[in-house]
Amino acid sequence: ADKHLFLFFILLVSKIDLASAQESLGFSRTEMYLQLRKLENLELIRLLGDDKYRFIVSLPIRWRINGALSKRIKTINQSYIAHCLDNEDHPDYVFSTSSRLMTENSIQQIQKSLNKVREEYDYLSTQDQMFYQREELQLTKLVFAMGPFPIDVILTDK
Repeated sequence: ADKHLFLFFILLVSKIDLASAQESLGFSRTEMYLQLRKLENLELIRLLGDDKYRFIVSLPIRWRINGALSKRIKTINQSYIAHCLDNEDHPDYVFSTSSRLMTENSIQQIQKSLNKVREEYDYLSTQDQMFYQREELQLTKLVFAMGPFPIDVILTDK
């Protein structure tokens, strides 16, 4: 339920160092420690002292879209997509959207390709984190969706 705690955890699992996470979220040193204690109480990390910790959960984390955090994950992704739309003319961003009539076979081919992109993203990011220093890496996010386009649901105000 705590948005800042969730974002703090996302930064930590993304291998952002504590000082950078603290600065990004505007935490004081005390607030950062209290957030770490909350994560430990949730049995996500184990504090080791001297601002050190280890994860108790397996990494990388696969978020359950329909799990307890689904509302928070939806909100974050909606905000990120809006940010990409707002910056779509910037060379660091790629955004595309389209609606088409397609056969089931074509849909399956595109979904297979998207799964390959996800696998490549996971593989390359893991390799980069193993072989490059944190300062050489940039936090990125990949979001894509494909499925039936339910016009009645899209037009409903929520």
